Amino acid sequence: MPYGFSKRLTIMALGLSFCLTLSVRGQNVEPLSLPLRDQQLDANALFQALAADLHWTAAAAATLQQEFAAKPISGSLAPVALDRAQIDNLAKLFPSVFSLESKGDRDELVIDRGALQNTLREQKLKLRQHLAAAAGIETTQFVKLPTTWPEPSEPPSRVVIVLHGIHSTPTAGQAVALQLHETTKLPMLQFLYPNDAPVMESAEKLNQQLDKILGEFPDTQISLVGYSLGCLVARGALEWPTGSSEPIRKNVDQLILVCPPNHGSALWEYAPLLEGAEIWQRMANHEAIGRPLQRVVRTITDGLNEASADLDPNSPWMLELNRQPRPAHVRYSILAGDRGPIRPVAGMLMQVGLKQLEENVEFGPLAKRLADVTRMPELRQGRGDGVVKLQATKLDGVDDWELLPISHLDWGQVKTDPGRMLVDAITKRLVRNADGN
Repeated sequence: MPYGFSKRLTIMALGLSFCLTLSVRGQNVEPLSLPLRDQQLDANALFQALAADLHWTAAAAATLQQEFAAKPISGSLAPVALDRAQIDNLAKLFPSVFSLESKGDRDELVIDRGALQNTLREQKLKLRQHLAAAAGIETTQFVKLPTTWPEPSEPPSRVVIVLHGIHSTPTAGQAVALQLHETTKLPMLQFLYPNDAPVMESAEKLNQQLDKILGEFPDTQISLVGYSLGCLVARGALEWPTGSSEPIRKNVDQLILVCPPNHGSALWEYAPLLEGAEIWQRMANHEAIGRPLQRVVRTITDGLNEASADLDPNSPWMLELNRQPRPAHVRYSILAGDRGPIRPVAGMLMQVGLKQLEENVEFGPLAKRLADVTRMPELRQGRGDGVVKLQATKLDGVDDWELLPISHLDWGQVKTDPGRMLVDAITKRLVRNADGN
């Protein structure tokens, strides 16, 4: 491989690793001030300030831009500056986000990061809703698994609803639901929702869908089985204060949480890798139904990497969720795994190798970043399932907590021993609840 090409790959890898840390800034709501010089503002400085809030791709671009900024590039473009009229117009268009303040002998553009994040959240939601309506896409819906429902359909006494995880597809959840039906004979539904939109947005949609099905079957009791992010969606629907959903919640008397990030996951900032892989897979799948433009629309309506910010253990949403009381009539069960991919001995060897690599000028920063990742309990066998650490699965007051020798990715693998073990553990709780024990 030519040296120049290898060098570019190295820089891109470093840029990607650092851009993942930039997303942390999205949780920072402290105001940011940018000084004006000669009544002008460097457009690049403004982009750098906003990149992490806009989207992970913007954060990646900003990081790579910073990486190349210190290197001489032939034919580089002259810096772009916003004049005072453009700055005033920006503040006029978004008065809650941008304001101008005088600090002694200079003016500053002040950015309210909290207002910016709220504005972006609202605009992304409007964008998803508009595109979904134009393309005829149902972003959230209950899907009946026909083979699990009696025909002709009679009002069931109990229904099981399965919720998938982040960047997931219905396939794995369907496999679990079908296996659960084999032993319980209960009707199965899947709740399909944008797999990377804000959690509360999906939770509100879940309540709306519950309202619809209970309008059809008002006396039906409901068991929710959530996996990964789906656990938080279910908890948000049941626990977050909202007066309109109180009657709905009375029909939901069971919640089974599988590998739940109840207190977040340190891997939340690496979610851009999953989103990037999902986008690439969707666009590269030439056999998929729909033209490329339709696939782009589907990618946007599926969420814009917003759920990962909620998964930050210190995100305002996560902290607020865990301050909410749990409904007393709901029986909670937690199934956790401890089969992370890094075994203790392998972890020690990796640390030694990465420590030596840190001394390399070119690879040192990346090696340090990888060393930090390998120390995460989420990835260590015996301490996490590969995504969520054991302690983050627990909830105060929930006694039914069971540790299984499974990994986070065993969900849906119903033909494997760990997958069957997981299905058996869920089945046991569904049967016990249905029997009133």
